[in-house]
Amino acid sequence: MRDLRGLTRAVVWGVIACCGAQVLAIGFALELVGRTEAVHSGPGGDEFATVRTLDRAVLGEIEARRELAGDAALALFLATSILFLAWLWRAKANCRDRGPAGQEFSPGWAVGVWIVPFVNLYRPAQVLHETLDISRVMADPELRVEVHPARTLLRTWWLLTWMAGAAALLRSVFRFGSMDRGAVVVNAVMDAISGVLFVSAAIAFAILVVGIQRLQTKVRTR
Repeated sequence: MRDLRGLTRAVVWGVIACCGAQVLAIGFALELVGRTEAVHSGPGGDEFATVRTLDRAVLGEIEARRELAGDAALALFLATSILFLAWLWRAKANCRDRGPAGQEFSPGWAVGVWIVPFVNLYRPAQVLHETLDISRVMADPELRVEVHPARTLLRTWWLLTWMAGAAALLRSVFRFGSMDRGAVVVNAVMDAISGVLFVSAAIAFAILVVGIQRLQTKVRTR
């Protein structure tokens, strides 16, 4: 049976690094809101005032830092995704070798569903459902997996993932290019909401990965 502990640590550290970069991006987004509010509350400010030239330069620097943090989070996300797919292949191979017959997903297809367009909109959650359930059956054959709290966590992770993706899509589609106060605030708020949802989903995901690893390690060390 394949040992998941090394890859689990790599995935978790990748998630932590990715969340750290995303938290920086959220901080810069909130700083944009604060700086814009300060301009608005200054002398002569009004609801639809355009940010002054000097303040545009300052806000541009903050926006550049936010974009850099966002790019770092994306790069870390892609690297962590590769590590996770390697982890998932091993976990599913363990399920195939030690679990019951009649499983829906082979190790190869369990990895493939994450990268096939449209299929990756719903199949990944089913893969993790099956991996979690079989891991629990292997660790404790008497367990009623359908009522285990880990299933609730998995559904929460998938919901947060969808919400984070939807927020990111809305952010990219409806992003305002002007430097009006309202546009700057709306862009920054959308960035912050998307980032918070992403971090929340990542934390739930890391807990699931660790939970499955511990179940399979229990089976491996018997």
